[in-house]
Formats: sequence, C-alpha cells, structure tokens
Amino acid sequence: MDAIIYLPTAILSAVLLLIYAYLCYFHGKKANVAVVLHTVLEANAVVGGCVVILSTIVPDFVKDADGIKIYVFVGGVAVLFLAAQAIRRSLSSVKDSND
Repeated sequence: MDAIIYLPTAILSAVLLLIYAYLCYFHGKKANVAVVLHTVLEANAVVGGCVVILSTIVPDFVKDADGIKIYVFVGGVAVLFLAAQAIRRSLSSVKDSND
C-alpha cells in the first residue's frame, strides 16, 4: 500500500516543486519552506483521493484497505464541513432576502 501512495506522491511533488522553483526564479522571489511543505502535503492528498476513488471503481485495486482509511476519514470530514457551510448559507439567505 505504501508504494501506491508514496511513489506517485514523490513524482507529483517533484513536478510541482520544480514548477514552484521556476516561478520563484521567474518572479525574483525567494522560495518559502512552508509553501514547499504544503505542496508536498497537497500532492499526497491528491494521490490519496485518487486511490480512494479508484478503490471504489476497481475492487481489486487496493487489497489492503487499511492504508486508505485516513483518506476516507479526511474525505468524510471535508464533506461534513462543506455540508455545514451550505446549510448555514441557506439559512442565512432567509434573513438576507428582500422578498
């Protein structure tokens, strides 16, 4: 399971960090370590999301599902957060409407 997550994350991170380094050089800015770390974490989230999606479409894609439980949890938290935001926005639109 580690290779399914680690190798694509390393490749995607390398590509994104090369783009970031080029943009920093092109715009004359110093690279920010926080942005570098955040980019690696974002790459990991992209790969994890893809693995979760593929595991629902291709049953044999992930034999050991223990490695993706964290991505399922994070996805559930994200959906819960977005749903709460949508409910709050819907309820607050009642007092904002002029009808």
